[in-house]
Amino acid sequence: MDRAIVIRPQFPSNRRVIAVSDIHGNLPFFQALMDQIRLSPEDILVLVGDMLEKGQDSLALLRHLMELPRTHTVYPLCGNCDGLVYRFFRGDELDGRFFSFYLPQHPESTLRQLAREGGFDLIILDLMMPKIDGLQACMRIREFSNVPVIMLTAKGEDADKIMGFECGADDYITKPFNILELKARVRALLRRGSGGDFPGANHAVTASGITLDEDAHTASGANGEIDLTPREFELLASLMKNAGKVVSREDLLRDAWGWEYLTETKTVDTHIKRLRDKIEGAGYDPGLVETVRGYGYRFKQ
Repeated sequence: MDRAIVIRPQFPSNRRVIAVSDIHGNLPFFQALMDQIRLSPEDILVLVGDMLEKGQDSLALLRHLMELPRTHTVYPLCGNCDGLVYRFFRGDELDGRFFSFYLPQHPESTLRQLAREGGFDLIILDLMMPKIDGLQACMRIREFSNVPVIMLTAKGEDADKIMGFECGADDYITKPFNILELKARVRALLRRGSGGDFPGANHAVTASGITLDEDAHTASGANGEIDLTPREFELLASLMKNAGKVVSREDLLRDAWGWEYLTETKTVDTHIKRLRDKIEGAGYDPGLVETVRGYGYRFKQ
């Protein structure tokens, strides 16, 4: 297809937003799920891809989904399985409507719309997607947005995780996963993005002319604010709280990611490079973050 339908969601705060994915053509399951959550016309339903394929009811499910917008607010996105199954519908009466229903083919416009204009607080990306994979998508997002990104994927080798972080992800979760862990990690990233969950406390530290305010989640000085992702902010916070002292890569991993099991620390070096670029881009000296060879990093006091 040569065209894309770009939708700019506007989600009212007083309506439920329900995200569903990976139904894979199982119409009875989808219907039972909607009954269980008591989907109403007041709800906003976001179809996050892979609704089709594998199950025996893909065509019936597609027909069902395409009727839902008559009575409900629906935002559908095309997953890799949805794109693959399209070829099997050729000649069917749905042929001309398939990609007018799903957000298709132009990841650039869709990514920019989602991350910059959609009002999203956080993005969860799979690695295996059509057109561009999750790593490419994350890198493109990082070109114009600091929105928190979680990689959620079946690829669980240390090398895969490190590559995800190097491409700009803030967190990485492997499938199968515990939904409670996913919720906890989402809450943690959103909490960091909003400046913490201890209102009234004054958590600010100043070093080398830069003030880091954990409540406001800002880092600024005479030249203005430094635009940071949640992970970059956590790294800077760890360094500035220990200004003048060397912080090991392992300690930075624990402080910024909360992980002790990831033995490869190269991802810290990648994020430090981005942090220095952000500091320099805001008009400050990137040398404020010093490398202590063989150990870690130090923020000038």
